[in-house]
Amino acid sequence: MRLRVLESAEADVAKAFDYYEDQSRGLGFKMTRELGEALHRILDHPTANPPFDSSHRRRNLKKFPYGIFYRLHNDEVVFAAFFHNRSDPARWDKLLKKRG
Repeated sequence: MRLRVLESAEADVAKAFDYYEDQSRGLGFKMTRELGEALHRILDHPTANPPFDSSHRRRNLKKFPYGIFYRLHNDEVVFAAFFHNRSDPARWDKLLKKRG
């Protein structure tokens, strides 16, 4: 499987990175390291995470309160969004539909 990251997901990650770096220098890098590890696990076992809706699956990070939302398309894992777990799930649904 290959990984394709949508620009909108990159923007989600950048926003979270900036937030954590503002909180404590180096914390944003810890978050992105955990994100990278989770993405590698997704690539190894793309169907291991539960469906969020009819198109997407969700994997939560362990140490940071964020979820990775992705979909499978042919031989790709499409990283569609990176949302804080306490944000409104209705917002997730709306944005995921918009992002395809």
